[in-house]
This record gives sequence, C-alpha cells and structure tokens, in this order.
Amino acid sequence: MNVDELAELARNRGLKLVRSRVRTPTKRRFGKLGLEDARGTALLGIDEKGPNAKPDEIEKYLRSLDESAWEASLGRRKKS
Repeated sequence: MNVDELAELARNRGLKLVRSRVRTPTKRRFGKLGLEDARGTALLGIDEKGPNAKPDEIEKYLRSLDESAWEASLGRRKKS
C-alpha cells in the first residue's frame, strides 16, 4: 500500500497521517510516518524528533482499528 492510500485510510478513520520531511534516502527518518488524532495528539510512530514508524506498522494499526470496530459491532448484536 502506498503512502497516499494510507493517508486516505487514516482520513476515513478521523486520523491524520504525518509524513517525514526528510528527503534524503540515506538519512534515518526518510520515508517514516506517524499518526495523529483530530486534536493533533500523537497516536503511533511520533516522537520529539518527528515520525518514526514504517508504513507497514501504520497499515497494521489502521487495519486493527477496522477489526476491533467490526468485532465490537458483532458483540453488540449478540447481546441484543
């Protein structure tokens, strides 16, 4: 999944994908990402120096949000 698709996935969940500003491929934080909520609070992959998560980690986190929401909706239906 590319970064634009991850950004769209995050937006659909009310989150913001933060991209690293490092543009030199040999630098440590090149291509790193992070997630913030609507208020700008860091959720995943952001420290004092900026984004530090790999795209795969972000995708896994976003997909886990889908699973937990789906499981919660099933749990609610069973109780009804």
